[in-house]
Order: sequence, then structure tokens, then C-alpha cells
Amino acid sequence: MGLVKKVKDYYYHLAKEKNLSARSVFKLQEIDEKYHLIKKGMSILDMGASPGSWTEYALQKIGSEGNI
Repeated sequence: MGLVKKVKDYYYHLAKEKNLSARSVFKLQEIDEKYHLIKKGMSILDMGASPGSWTEYALQKIGSEGNI
């Protein structure tokens, strides 16, 4: 049943299309777009970095001036 759900899941396919490690990145993106939490140049501590899609998103947002 789990496999069937993934095949039909829009965000699963979108994550694969964008070469992201997990679809959960879209949750962080939605929160960030609403509350503007992650800004260029920030330092971020990711204490649960598996599978890594949130880290990938944060790295893109903070740019080369920031630290993860």
C-alpha cells in the first residue's frame, strides 16, 4: 500500500524531478514562504539532517555567506 501511495503522490514526483532527497522539503518551503524564517547569510544548525532535503533548501536560501 505504501508504494502505491508514493506513485500517486504529486510531491514525491516533484521532488524526484527536482533531484531532491525527500518530498518533505516542500513543507519547509511553505513555512518559509509564509513566515520568512530563512534569510541570506544566516547560520543554521540542522540537528536531524536525514535525508537532507531541508538542509539542501536552507543552503540554497542562505547562500555562500551563510553557514550550516
